[in-house]
Amino acid sequence: MDNIYQPRVSSSNHIATVYRVDVSNIDGLYARNTSNVNITNKVLKCSSTGYARVAGSLTFIEAEIRLGRGEMIRVSKYGATTNETSGYIYGVYRNLSVGSVTYYYQLFVRDMRAAPGDSGAPVYEDPYAGQCVAFEPDVRAAGVIWGATSDGVYTTSIDGLYYYLSFVPLTEGGGSDKVFFTR
Repeated sequence: MDNIYQPRVSSSNHIATVYRVDVSNIDGLYARNTSNVNITNKVLKCSSTGYARVAGSLTFIEAEIRLGRGEMIRVSKYGATTNETSGYIYGVYRNLSVGSVTYYYQLFVRDMRAAPGDSGAPVYEDPYAGQCVAFEPDVRAAGVIWGATSDGVYTTSIDGLYYYLSFVPLTEGGGSDKVFFTR
């Protein structure tokens, strides 16, 4: 169990408590917010201009199809350590083995900086990646950061989060009509 504080650690800035089922697989499996905090569908995009509105998610299958067509999928994140950085999804992995651990439905993002403290930051498809804009753009959630190398950032996709929460897709057609069942 971990406490989450925003924007910095202080008892008055406590916004949620994270509960973990299996700490070897995922950062922050789920969080229960404190009663005085409203959770919204917004992510911090740029410290100088503000937020972006999360309007849906980028599915693993959609990312796989778009990469197969040669598209570049620009993404951003706002991490506690490196703030806003952006890159592009370079690879998708249905299963990725790191040592003796296998991670499912992973995205690999190139050209994005991350450092210790950025783990758990949301990664989102962003039409204004790398730009501070004076309005609140719509973005789509792609996943959360869990690791980085000198080549890029590893992200558990939104479908990977569903998998770890015991929801497995019945269909792989992409889009918003996916049906889930509990495994």
